Amino acid sequence: MSLPRFPRLEEVLGARLDALDENHLRSIVERADTNPVHEDADLDFKRELYANSDDGKRSLAADVAAMANTRGGAILMGVDENASGAAGSLTPVELSDAEVRRIHQVVAGLVAPLPPIHLRPVRVGNDPARGALILAVPASSWAPHAIRVNDALRYYRRDGARNRLLAENEVAIAYRDRARAAEAQLDRLGRVDEEGRAVLDPDGVWLTLSMVPNVAGSMPIQHRTRVGLEDWARRFSGGHVGDGPLDRHAVVGVAVRRLTLRSRHGAIVQRAYAELYDDGSGFAAREIFRRLGPSPEMERRLIADETLVLTMSGLLTMLSDHALRNAGASGDCAVRSSLHGNQQTRGQFAPPLALGHYRHFGTPDEWSDTRHIMSLVQSDRTMNVEAIATNNIERMLATRELLSEHFQAFGLAEVPQIDALGRLRRPYWENGTVPTGWNGRVGVSETNERLGEGDGA
Repeated sequence: MSLPRFPRLEEVLGARLDALDENHLRSIVERADTNPVHEDADLDFKRELYANSDDGKRSLAADVAAMANTRGGAILMGVDENASGAAGSLTPVELSDAEVRRIHQVVAGLVAPLPPIHLRPVRVGNDPARGALILAVPASSWAPHAIRVNDALRYYRRDGARNRLLAENEVAIAYRDRARAAEAQLDRLGRVDEEGRAVLDPDGVWLTLSMVPNVAGSMPIQHRTRVGLEDWARRFSGGHVGDGPLDRHAVVGVAVRRLTLRSRHGAIVQRAYAELYDDGSGFAAREIFRRLGPSPEMERRLIADETLVLTMSGLLTMLSDHALRNAGASGDCAVRSSLHGNQQTRGQFAPPLALGHYRHFGTPDEWSDTRHIMSLVQSDRTMNVEAIATNNIERMLATRELLSEHFQAFGLAEVPQIDALGRLRRPYWENGTVPTGWNGRVGVSETNERLGEGDGA
């Protein structure tokens, strides 16, 4: 389970929240007299679970909203504080799926807008049903979050180790900050996209993806991070376009606030490229043209529809995994995909691009009744980082949504390979068989339905 990253908490607790175990918990209570771990704006200890009474539910909602409205943090249930506000003893609480569901339900019912929260049980002692329950709350770009108390709304934030109500002018400032944050996120998305595309070989035809999460994470740019990224990148490597978003043996480099992945050293970036930022943002690109044609004077470049689908799925998987697992970012993300490259100074594709396929429906391998495109195609969306990274159906639906405008630019109403339920349509894959390579093993349902048929139309 991937939980948000909190660098200060990792230092004082001795581990990331998703790696915290009984030994770490015992360590922080055993050093209460020599090097105590105190409650703070980003850390709260609870001797017991939140009560199921109205007061207990409001207390839970207030704690979650306050952390989301400040800098985020963690609530450790099953750890009692001593008189000085430091972790003093372990008081194991009951661990159950029912309690996890109850906490989610309470937060969903009382906090608006709903902030993302993450729960993780840590077993303590010999009883597998008892231990500590970690409630992680990322800082939220949708602050201020209010809690409902009868017909009123109350706004809290952390003030040291306690919650306090926001004054009316502070609430107004928080709403203005929310609007500014949304504008800043879109500006950042544009910069990430522009800087990434600037280094790509202009003679190629590229499918690119840029992503900026709402809730920033933290990935240290260090030598050990760079070394670890080499192993991580192998999960996304493939020998051919469509096998994965990266080439085999991707070269890891360092740039300002980011690590880079590319096919080989050299002044011009070809085949595959990625920029992975320390806050969880990212840019990734893959050359996707099917063939160059017989001569430089060819009429069009034929782009295979299957290649677009497989490549987009891979780019989404890689960037969302980086955001969630490498950096601990969370929440929604602003996403931009582009189909571009091989352009003259006037912004025209030369030659134009055509949409092709590997199947033959009694027609040439270019889709009939489609048109050639002459200039850049771009699609902007908002999606959930965790859903894309962890749920195969959500990723297929996100792939379909991001590619819809690209396919429509060619003259097709929708993406043929994926239906509206996230299923893969077999007739629109080569030989009627969904690929079994890296990107093909997506773990979602398949259907023999064609465009316009069935519930997935």
